[in-house]
Amino acid sequence: MLDPANVLDAGSAVVAEANQRIPGFHGLVAPDVILSAIGLQFARVNTATAARFGSDTADARIDDVIAWFDDRRLPFVWRVGPADQPADLQDRLLANGFALDPDEMPGMAARLDALPEVELPAGVTIELVRDAIAFRTWLDVMVAGFGMPPQIGDAFMAFATLGFGEELPMRSFLARLDGRPVATALGVFAGGGLVITNVATLADVRGRGLGRAVTLAAMHAGAEAGATVAVLQSMEMGLGVYGRLGFQAFGQYRVLARLPD
Repeated sequence: MLDPANVLDAGSAVVAEANQRIPGFHGLVAPDVILSAIGLQFARVNTATAARFGSDTADARIDDVIAWFDDRRLPFVWRVGPADQPADLQDRLLANGFALDPDEMPGMAARLDALPEVELPAGVTIELVRDAIAFRTWLDVMVAGFGMPPQIGDAFMAFATLGFGEELPMRSFLARLDGRPVATALGVFAGGGLVITNVATLADVRGRGLGRAVTLAAMHAGAEAGATVAVLQSMEMGLGVYGRLGFQAFGQYRVLARLPD
């Protein structure tokens, strides 16, 4: 099986490269780190990840990353995963004024060669987003499902300029319950695998199998496109759902936040 940590990093690179094509967004894919920013004053939408620093260069490269975001006057988070280097990266970030989020996010991976069929709950349909109108709906559901500020959805609407063809690496899935948009998932095809993210369900319809259905729809699309493994980072509330879909933990991810000086 593909190294799931590398697939997650490849997904981050796809997003950073997309950001480079959107006015007001920022992305950098370097051999030893990946940076993304969308220009909002919300740290979690501006990220550093996939660090592969040498012990002798790590402190200088951390300074470079901080300067990249400070030049843009943006707060950001650094996602530290099991493949990141050096091994004491988290300690070095803490020494540079980063604050550690107490919650861990397990990285999880599942093979895509023997998927169960998508069993839709009563009244549920799932569609692949194919135009800007549906994407706006998808964003509204995703933002509400995560309890994020609406302006985050407004900002991400810029991704509609990249188009919605099935040849593109990012595909959005929208679930409706009796016609009402209620759940989302995003699949990013990268590194021979599928990164699943933005799985969100509106609070009043949780517990009905919607998250499972929309995640499984994304997994089937990945398998049909030739991906051999699906990877994701899970919050605690999603562990049971993903476990029943065949996902197994492969390592812990930590989030450290830094506000600009």
